[in-house]
Amino acid sequence: MKRKILRSVKYITLVGLIIVALYMLTPIVLNIVLGRYNQNYYKLMLAKKSKAKSITYYISTRGRDDNNGKSPEQPWLTIDKINKTAFNPGDSILFEGNQTFTGNLAFDKSDIGSSEKPVTISSYGAGKASINAGKKDGINLKNTQGYRICKLNINANGPGVNGGSGIAVVNDLWGNIKLDYIHINDVTVSGFGYWGILIDGNRKKSGFKNVTIENCEVYNNGDAGLYVYGDYNYLSTAYSHEHVIIRNVIAHHNAGIPDSPTNTGSGIVLSDTQNGIIEKCVAYSNGALCHSKLGGPVGIWAWDSKNIIIQFNESYNNKTGGIKDGGGFDLDGGMENSVLQYNYSHDNEGAGLFLAQFTFARRHKGNTVRYNISYNDGRKNNYAGIEVWGSCEDADIYNNTVYMSASPHHKAATFVIRPNNELGNNAKKYPTNIRVINNLFLSAGEVTTVKAVEAATSVKLLNNNYYNFKQDVSFSWNGRLYTSFNEWRSATLQEKDGAVNHGFNTNPKLSFSNDTAFKPSSGNHLKIASFRMSEQSPMIDAGINVLQFFKLENETIADINNIIIPRHSNFDIGACEFVKINEQNNKNK
Repeated sequence: MKRKILRSVKYITLVGLIIVALYMLTPIVLNIVLGRYNQNYYKLMLAKKSKAKSITYYISTRGRDDNNGKSPEQPWLTIDKINKTAFNPGDSILFEGNQTFTGNLAFDKSDIGSSEKPVTISSYGAGKASINAGKKDGINLKNTQGYRICKLNINANGPGVNGGSGIAVVNDLWGNIKLDYIHINDVTVSGFGYWGILIDGNRKKSGFKNVTIENCEVYNNGDAGLYVYGDYNYLSTAYSHEHVIIRNVIAHHNAGIPDSPTNTGSGIVLSDTQNGIIEKCVAYSNGALCHSKLGGPVGIWAWDSKNIIIQFNESYNNKTGGIKDGGGFDLDGGMENSVLQYNYSHDNEGAGLFLAQFTFARRHKGNTVRYNISYNDGRKNNYAGIEVWGSCEDADIYNNTVYMSASPHHKAATFVIRPNNELGNNAKKYPTNIRVINNLFLSAGEVTTVKAVEAATSVKLLNNNYYNFKQDVSFSWNGRLYTSFNEWRSATLQEKDGAVNHGFNTNPKLSFSNDTAFKPSSGNHLKIASFRMSEQSPMIDAGINVLQFFKLENETIADINNIIIPRHSNFDIGACEFVKINEQNNKNK
């Protein structure tokens, strides 16, 4: 009897192991087998359809669906007619300008284009056509490629009513397939429950390459204005998307989804991407309705990505409805070899410039924050002008300018280092090898200059200027408060190189200040020019040459005003390199 029971147990165990193995192996096999099929399908389909003659189709409120649709004189009437038609590379779908069309455009792998011959969706005649999507997606591209969407208004019934996205570009193919070429230009998207524009890799590491989104406005959407997203896997070394450009996009009043457990309400978000850039964008007044306890919104940010540049952007007045985020810019969990530079952050509730590493993310390593300005950020929830949180590794933070006035909601700080306590006291994750050089940390009133929540032995501050326009500077370091710069330097060995003292505690004499008080030049929203140095500034030529210090042998550095800094010159401290007005034209790029 016992032998029979043992045989039964062994049999059941064996069957169980086989089931588990099949469960684990099935996705791998599907990814290989279906991946090869999909690669061949798109290659053959594109070759076949590229032989067809390109056709331009016209849609007008004066049209009829029994017209041939191939001229402005014989236009179609409805979006339904478009959805019943298969399109070839080089085809164009043009809506009459200044007219509104109701419906939901949908394209799939039978409607394929290429980078050389994209399928174009646009307007003709005077003005932009408008697409009213009601409760669904405005334009849905699923498992297709080679599309150019431009010169359109796409709107819906509002975040509380609509359940879709303005433009949803989705790849859920097996096989880590990168579909090629999406170009979205001169499009306004508003009123959607989820995303204004979504680029989504929704299966393993399948996604898109050569994506450009430019000259667009995304506002009054629920989840985010613009989101590039992938199938998250912190153990993977692959990325869903490659070569993504986001340029001249305005994202505002994307308030978030109040009952969502995840972070919503951001302006522009880039994730699961290798080689990308966000530049010359503006994000403001986003995030007010996000109440998630897991994470909050940020104006412009990237996470789980590699080789990303975020530059020449402005992010301001972004908010959070809860206790998390609401900041200006962020390189968040899993960011690698990326740069946050030449950006202007101001009047945000969260951190102005944030480096953050959450639990169970890819490594946060080798990132740079340089030549940015943070003005009066950290208006809520104890955030700072510049903040480093969690196990960020090998980060360089240099030549930034931070100004922080006292906040009515909490005691603000210009620069903060914090551990990640998500897994409790026994699993704290600290920043390591963080180098903070040539920064201006300026404040006015009840503001902590630098705060290290706990011991920050692997953080080095060197040659920065710490100054409070209204009172003495103060430092909170590993639970102890220091009320003078010299006391803090002596006790912590920060701003010291061996026996040599570094750092400053002096008025930088910028163009917005005098010896006693902060004086803004233009209300709450200062222009970047306000942060330039006067000719009397002690910060001129007082900085470390970062090209030599960081061994950036093949790199050219410019300041936030695009003034190139000579390789062998003395650097200034802060985001603005001093230059006389009559010399500026010669030093500009």
